[in-house]
Amino acid sequence: MSLKASDVVNVALKYRGVKENPPNSNNVIFNTRYYGHPVYDANAYPWCVTFLWAIFDEAGASSLFYGGGKTASCSSLFGYYRNKGQTVDKTRGQTGDLVFMNFDGGTTTEHAGIIVSRNSDGSYTTVEGNTSGPSGSQDNGGIVYQKTRYIRNIVGLARPQYS
Repeated sequence: MSLKASDVVNVALKYRGVKENPPNSNNVIFNTRYYGHPVYDANAYPWCVTFLWAIFDEAGASSLFYGGGKTASCSSLFGYYRNKGQTVDKTRGQTGDLVFMNFDGGTTTEHAGIIVSRNSDGSYTTVEGNTSGPSGSQDNGGIVYQKTRYIRNIVGLARPQYS
């Protein structure tokens, strides 16, 4: 089976607008799929990476995500791709690359999403789980949303081995 970046991105795009319910609970379908049961804990279970795991799984591309394994950690996921030699320069992202961010200017990964496209100004259009709409928390906002992300907030990019 041919696993294309566009297949995974199209799955991600269909979830735009999905929110955790109740708000600030981390109870969302991606966590339920990942953990096998609903979770209701505002202080645990952030879900930007479980969103990514779920879309790769649904697209039939689970082998391209963390070697077919599971992680809910941005740092572990980025480290996996870095150890595999699958990171790319943050100015050379393309559709389907995973983007790892830090909004305080640090080098620790605190949020992740997937690139939909690279924009003419060098920014990226992304789809992310557990972000916010136009305003609010960028890394714990409770919704799947399409965002514009700039290089200054990107720690790194990873490129799964699509066909």
